[in-house]
Amino acid sequence: MTDPNGQIIYSFYDALDRKIAHLDQSQYLTHWNYDSDGNVTRETLFAARFNADGTFTGGLTQATSVATLISHSGATNSANRITEYNYDRLGNRTLEKRLAVEIYDASNVAPNSDTVLVDATVFYEYNALSQVTKKPRQPVTSIYIIMTIADG
Repeated sequence: MTDPNGQIIYSFYDALDRKIAHLDQSQYLTHWNYDSDGNVTRETLFAARFNADGTFTGGLTQATSVATLISHSGATNSANRITEYNYDRLGNRTLEKRLAVEIYDASNVAPNSDTVLVDATVFYEYNALSQVTKKPRQPVTSIYIIMTIADG
């Protein structure tokens, strides 16, 4: 797909027609994993632009594999934003966990040398009609979540 500014956006789907990858206009990749019921179990937003290292020499097409996109998007970059999801038997999301979130004490203006990484977790509870009744967050006091996207 091409946006109004002429930038190309790529979306990739699996055999079950589930969107498994998206490469935006700025060349940042998002990748999704699914369970057998079609629920997203993991979402990865890659911090580095696709081909930031210049090692991908082929032309990018719909035939390009998702594995190739991932390998040229900094798959092991610790700044990638990864969120995991769990569901109950009815398909209701019961847990949302953002991995390795960098947190700061409210009194710290700038990062310090003792950076703390935690998994930020949200739990969901439902009533008999599958309506969310509670969405408690992991008990933490006064934190700021800082997410950075590295540019190559």
